[in-house]
Amino acid sequence: MEYRDSQVPLTPQELNSEQGKLVWPQDDTSIQVHICHSRLRELEVLKDNLLHLLAENEGLLASDILVMMPDVNAYSPFIESVFGGLHQGAKYIPYTVADRSGHDLSPSLTAFVDMFLLPESRFTIIEILDLIEVPFMSRLFSFDQEDLNLIRRWVDGCQIKWGISGPHKTKWQMPNRDMNTWQSGLKRMLLGISVGEDALWHDIVSFSEIEGMQAKTLGKLIDFFQFVVTLQVELDAAKTPEQWHHYITELLAYSFDLDTLDEIEQNVLMAIRDVNDKLKDFSNTLRLDQKVSYKIIHRHFDTFLQEDGVTQRFLAGKLNFCSLMPMRSVPFKVVCVLGLNEGEYPRNVDPISFDLVSLCSPKKGDRSRKWDDRYLLLEALCSARDVFYLSYVGISLKNNEMVPPSVLLNEFKDYLCQSYLPTNKQQKLTDSFEYIHRLQPFDSEYYTQSTQSNLQNSYHKQWFDVAKAAHAENNGEELTSSPLTSDQSNLENWFQYSANANDSEINIDQFIEFCRNPIKAFYRQQLDVRYEFYTDTLTEVENFSHNGLTKYTMNLKFIEAALNQQLPSKTLMLQNGQFPSDEWGQRLYKNYSANNEKYTSGLHQVVEIEEGDNIQSTPLSIEYKPAFGNGNITLEADYHLLAGQNVQLRAGRIRTVDIISCWINHLVINASGFEIKSVVYGIEGTSPKWHGFLHLVKRTVHRC
Repeated sequence: MEYRDSQVPLTPQELNSEQGKLVWPQDDTSIQVHICHSRLRELEVLKDNLLHLLAENEGLLASDILVMMPDVNAYSPFIESVFGGLHQGAKYIPYTVADRSGHDLSPSLTAFVDMFLLPESRFTIIEILDLIEVPFMSRLFSFDQEDLNLIRRWVDGCQIKWGISGPHKTKWQMPNRDMNTWQSGLKRMLLGISVGEDALWHDIVSFSEIEGMQAKTLGKLIDFFQFVVTLQVELDAAKTPEQWHHYITELLAYSFDLDTLDEIEQNVLMAIRDVNDKLKDFSNTLRLDQKVSYKIIHRHFDTFLQEDGVTQRFLAGKLNFCSLMPMRSVPFKVVCVLGLNEGEYPRNVDPISFDLVSLCSPKKGDRSRKWDDRYLLLEALCSARDVFYLSYVGISLKNNEMVPPSVLLNEFKDYLCQSYLPTNKQQKLTDSFEYIHRLQPFDSEYYTQSTQSNLQNSYHKQWFDVAKAAHAENNGEELTSSPLTSDQSNLENWFQYSANANDSEINIDQFIEFCRNPIKAFYRQQLDVRYEFYTDTLTEVENFSHNGLTKYTMNLKFIEAALNQQLPSKTLMLQNGQFPSDEWGQRLYKNYSANNEKYTSGLHQVVEIEEGDNIQSTPLSIEYKPAFGNGNITLEADYHLLAGQNVQLRAGRIRTVDIISCWINHLVINASGFEIKSVVYGIEGTSPKWHGFLHLVKRTVHRC
């Protein structure tokens, strides 16, 4: 660049001029720089571009493509998600990921190594449930996804936190109590399926949510827990290296079924067996007859399985994902480099505290990681034969602002701008090789034939369907299918009502849900898309106090019990694990009882009944047909009137949505001919609060 078609170096003025610059070839895509919002989008964009290259170049194979990144472990989950999805058909690209550490290769490998630490495990709920979900363990005990969801709900409902039993908790200087342990929780489950209701038997509170064929899942859970406890006892016993070798061989034969293993798990099993054979070799070579503990065996497996040779699969005849490393300068037709982000490349290496070399001034020949990474990028450029593909996270997910790339990428772009001229002088040169991508893969711009966009059309059929449904008005541009997709499903029928609008029965709860959150109600009632996923975060911390949601639930439980003239059993509540143990639990129960007395006392004033008298609950069923619209719409509602009034109870502060809900119920009841007063009753702090609506005549209701 310093000479640029000149015999002598150029002056600064000549360098800033167009002297010796070449014109960038039109439609040249040999150098590409892609700017994305996240690592996931980097890989989604990469896949679309690779599919385009494979479709346009018949001689190009997946093995001719190399994808490098500063840290392959940071990208490996997204690689599996984007390139390893099921049912991809013609869009599937065979790939392999190199340079991953042993524990990042497979969860089965990590779980097997961690099992050696069971003797010192606290058996927390998170540790045990993670072990259940490991593929080889789920297959061993025939757990499916429905079983795993049930177990998570049961374990949370039984308030299991940690520990096998009370004696096991004493190893950590804790009291010998079974509450919140696995043994206590499994006893509750067995008692619940035996009696079928909430009951107390020998200080065990039954868990009554298990019924019918779910007993089979409970049996598998008990078998699994017995296996883990037995394994913990056997691993805690010291053995000679030869005895450990025989024990691990039997454990592998019991845990892994060769007929059900995929390619990755077969490699994992081979790696574990090789490390186990090394254990026997050490015993024979060094004549080790002394017994060693599980900690030594864990260290042995953890060290050898972390070696690169265990998971090194570079140049395996597929699309290669690997880290930016020296000696990777094998020529490839397509070389892709991802993750050229500011602060991440060149990579930073924290200095070692005992490294005395860093205290001296650098000398010629000293290694510099910064210059190593600069050389690696140049080496990657020299290795590319047809296409050099660069990508980085250059747009903020929060505010959509541009983020600067790596310094090395900026230097490369500056070099191109000082060496070439754009084909169209009204544009910048960077417009010829830079591609700014959208936040979402279903953006309609990826599926429109537009001359104003340089983005490669997406090959993803699912995102095409979503974009087609969202692109109601095409703005003069025709939505086209992806090049590898021949069938186009029409998703307009998503938005067809499942019920006939001229003859519909609507429950009052559905109507109120629509008034409170129309979008959520539409998705649930018309598209059958539900938000009720089990999203509770499991915790291994025992209950020492109650948060806001738990307090609300407990207060409501006390209120409903008081209205039924039957307070909840103190023993049942204190033994089910939801309350702290001993004096803390007793005091918390007293607080709830005191709050309940204040609440019911205020409720007597609201419904105008003498304190001490029972508040009668009367059921009321309504079918109301509004006098509007062309259809035959029926509103169905079931109420429980308290002392002849519609009382909506809140065990906390009254919100605006509660007032709206009460007002809608009030209108429906009075429109049906019942002149009844409605009240929403709650408590703020320790003071009762309420909002009431007087009864209305039909004419006034219809106007409302």
